[in-house]
Amino acid sequence: MKRLLAFGLALLWTPASLRAQEAGPGYLVGVVSESGDMVTWIRPGVDALTLDRKVPLGIMPADIDGPHNLAVSSDNQFYYVTIAHGQPFGTLWKMDATRTR
Repeated sequence: MKRLLAFGLALLWTPASLRAQEAGPGYLVGVVSESGDMVTWIRPGVDALTLDRKVPLGIMPADIDGPHNLAVSSDNQFYYVTIAHGQPFGTLWKMDATRTR
């Protein structure tokens, strides 16, 4: 019975002790917008999200290209976006992550 009580008290105490941690200054989230043909980079904070930049993508001006996936290189120098619409096999774009636009 004592173990059950101790476990219950630990469960009650744990959520109250957890707090959101502030993200470091270099932390970014990339969102790929399929219908907007762009990558939006967002900087999360404790109280708000801040728009860092928007990077347009695509080669077909009259139709959406439809970017689908995003991956960042291990050295944070490049990011890769896959685009599947309008091409039979799709394309893989290598983007410079150090440039602001």
